[in-house]
Amino acid sequence: MKISKFILFLFFICLIFGCATGARETDLANEYYNIGNLYFDMQNYNEAQRFFERALELNPNFSKAKYNLAITYVKSNNNAKAVKLLENLLKSDSKNIDVLSTLVYSYYEIGQYEKALNIVNQILEFAPENSYALYNGGIILWKLDKIDKAIEYFNRINENNPDDFETLYNLGSLYYQIGEYDHAVEILERFIEKNPDDGNAYLLLARSYTKIEKYRLALDAYDLLLSIDPQNKDGWFEKAIILLTKVMDPEKGFVAFSQALESGFTDTEKIKAFLDNPALEGKDRLEKLLKEKNITLEATDGSS
Repeated sequence: MKISKFILFLFFICLIFGCATGARETDLANEYYNIGNLYFDMQNYNEAQRFFERALELNPNFSKAKYNLAITYVKSNNNAKAVKLLENLLKSDSKNIDVLSTLVYSYYEIGQYEKALNIVNQILEFAPENSYALYNGGIILWKLDKIDKAIEYFNRINENNPDDFETLYNLGSLYYQIGEYDHAVEILERFIEKNPDDGNAYLLLARSYTKIEKYRLALDAYDLLLSIDPQNKDGWFEKAIILLTKVMDPEKGFVAFSQALESGFTDTEKIKAFLDNPALEGKDRLEKLLKEKNITLEATDGSS
């Protein structure tokens, strides 16, 4: 999951909660709350927490302070504390998407994926096209290895927003993962059209073309990858495999293999499998190069 990072939109509250906290909201609580906001803006989350907590001591029903305190906990990677506050806020405002979305993130961060997914689906019940909920739901479903359902969620975003780049990349990755390589190619080509400098996308595209045996197109994708990232060891190695076992261009293949080693490719299991390929051309030359680089095939560090 590369571009598939989990999305959290933290809506730091100054005026979002419209309800007043009533008679118990004192001027001093407001002052502490405002000071907490200033510390938050300075990214001093410990001090922000201290002042939000003091505001809540004076006014336990101060929703704005409670939510902002939860956000400081999220920013400080104390998501378990954030969960308690957010769950409390939902008792009086069960459909607040900002609170629900932050709770999804907090559950996800503490590994409670099913709870996070339940909250996502709760959002989707009353906001079925909420792209943030669909995206985060797709990520959680992917994490839970519910791939078909994850694809469904990402496709729902794609239908409404076909230029959502992160969704496109995730769809390409998922289609590749389940072996639908033609779909992966289609989606990744669309992604690259708008993101021509993304090396990871070219690598995945090249692998997809390789799977459907379109080797020239795969080589083109590897070349574009390596023009962006000349030290990409996987790109060089996989290019060498095609050149030396599929399209039979031994000179270019040797150069690609040499560049893979120079770039730090040391996965001896993959190298051994490559050398054992009966279609390999120039095996002796590759073995000589490995010897010169002091790379032995007995070790299996898998560090590529």
